[in-house]
Amino acid sequence: MFSHHSHSGQFCSHAKGTLEEVVQEAIRKGWSTLGLSEHVPRYRAQDLYPEEAELGVEQLSTTFEAYIVEAWRLKTLYAPHILLLVGIETEFINDAGLDSLVHLLERHGPRIQYVVGSVHHCHERPIDFDKPQFDAALDSFATPSADADARFSQLFCAYFDAQFTLLQRLRPAVIGHFDLCRLYYPERDFRQFPDVWSRVERNVRFGVAYGALFEINASAFRKGWNSAYPGPDVFEAIVAQNGRFTLSDDSHGPLAVGLHYDKTFEYIRDQNLAELYQLVEEDVGSTLLIDAPSDASPPAFASPTSPYTPESFAPLLKKLVVHPSTFNLDDVRAAFYHLAAPSGAHPSQMGAFLAALHLTGKDSEPSVVAACADVMQRHALAVDVGEFGKGPVCDIVGTGGDGHNTFNVSTTSGIVAAGAGCRVYKHGNRAATSSSGSADILMSLGCPVMTLSPSSIPTVASTSPFLFLFAPNYHPAMVRVAPVRKAIAFPTVFNALGPLINPARPSAMIVGVHSKHLGPIFAEALRITGVKRAWVVCGAEGLDEISPAGPTHVWDLLDGVITEKTVSPSTFGLSPNSIESVRGGTPEENAATLMSLLHGQLPLDHPVENFVAANCGALLFLSGLAKDPIDGVRMARESIKSGGALDALEKFRKASQAGATMPVA
Repeated sequence: MFSHHSHSGQFCSHAKGTLEEVVQEAIRKGWSTLGLSEHVPRYRAQDLYPEEAELGVEQLSTTFEAYIVEAWRLKTLYAPHILLLVGIETEFINDAGLDSLVHLLERHGPRIQYVVGSVHHCHERPIDFDKPQFDAALDSFATPSADADARFSQLFCAYFDAQFTLLQRLRPAVIGHFDLCRLYYPERDFRQFPDVWSRVERNVRFGVAYGALFEINASAFRKGWNSAYPGPDVFEAIVAQNGRFTLSDDSHGPLAVGLHYDKTFEYIRDQNLAELYQLVEEDVGSTLLIDAPSDASPPAFASPTSPYTPESFAPLLKKLVVHPSTFNLDDVRAAFYHLAAPSGAHPSQMGAFLAALHLTGKDSEPSVVAACADVMQRHALAVDVGEFGKGPVCDIVGTGGDGHNTFNVSTTSGIVAAGAGCRVYKHGNRAATSSSGSADILMSLGCPVMTLSPSSIPTVASTSPFLFLFAPNYHPAMVRVAPVRKAIAFPTVFNALGPLINPARPSAMIVGVHSKHLGPIFAEALRITGVKRAWVVCGAEGLDEISPAGPTHVWDLLDGVITEKTVSPSTFGLSPNSIESVRGGTPEENAATLMSLLHGQLPLDHPVENFVAANCGALLFLSGLAKDPIDGVRMARESIKSGGALDALEKFRKASQAGATMPVA
């Protein structure tokens, strides 16, 4: 079963549910293909539907760009279960709007795989929002001598002329609800209006000539029709010209997936149609082709294919609660496979599992943390970072939660290290416990990291030694668990996973933790997950960075052996500075401080300069580019002085803006 036309409440104001919930429902019903086709944005305030008025034109554009990112994330995530096609449904209100639509398609290129060509307006008035709006559009054609039939004829002619222009300009793969113009008057037969009927036949003829699929749209039943779109008169016209049909539910939420397909197949049988066509792709992301026809009989909905269900999760949860000592690593992995599956566990089960894992102390065992990280990595979106630059892929990250709210030293150190020749591919998120997280400061610097497409990462890596991978874009399972984590409001194993599940799989890392007892846990988890060289650091004052003020506990991972030691500012040839002197502010304030540093406006031994030099120097030492931490500090300062650090930031800013799915002003 399949559909080429769908919407969600996440990206369409009058729909329900999230896009992922729509996809999951299609999978639950055993579908083979689902076309995602959210509406393109409208470009004038006067064209917004009433429920969109509060959003505004700019927000609609932002929402659309977010849809493209989410659609491709879901396409990759659910590829083993269903073929998702990333498309759009058009608007055509006036010529200027159509020009903007053409530009949008050109800008996105292959990220938009297909188009559902639909018209929803006549005389720049909506005809599908409600009957009063439709009647207002109808009345706009009124003249002193025009009776009702004349007005209908004029509206229908205008609609099909607009549709014809759309078909000529875009040649959409799927022609959506061909006869929407009679939505509230389905009894109107176009054959009663010669001027209208000639336009219907013209449009059908043109669509057939370039190879369009005409959708049989089940949503007409939801609107009170006795047939699907198109009605019998148009259906017969398409058949007469050997047109090809496809199937759509035009769902507006998970509850509408496949809705009224039973009635639709009765309608198809009444029309004696034997074949349906659908779009397919030869390779992931490739140009879509029209598949060979399939039998137009309604197949029975299949059962879910996933082995991970709330029912199969329940015995694992019971075992952890009742017999925690017998809950082994295989059980941990099985439980996390359930958390990663779209419908593998109910939210209440997720919360109970995370709480039990915490209360039994299991989430403090390195082998358990590593097992969880392994499952998360297996479900992460793959990232091809190529073989650019020299040395290993590195990351420097603080786990947060230390309460000190310091300047964004790890992000800044990563940029400075990249300017010194290191490949730094950071993996992070927005702030959770501080004022400014790594994603926050980078966005304040003009780097659109939240909408940086995973597919663009190889291109970005080819020109920029610094990368930032926004965690929610790569770990869908973390997104699903996030509401549960927020609701239970205490640390869970997920707090430990972030540094361990960088999809770029760095082999050299600095990981900061806020509590000394976490040091050996993280060091052992890093060793188990294959990291070759790492420092896990914890400032004596509970800072999740190398402290500028005094001693820092270090768990040094080298060649599979973990050694505990202590470093201090003198280890780096630096003088101590108080924690207070490196406090952070808002993302904008921290960005301004970072730019002052990169422009050489902070003197040597400035507290922030020292803070960055120590952390960056350590990373350069672990990467193998510096012979020791003092040499690392020298290289860090040279990166700033020479402009290498600033160049690294500018390269990433330029590349990330080019790779973002949302235009940057």
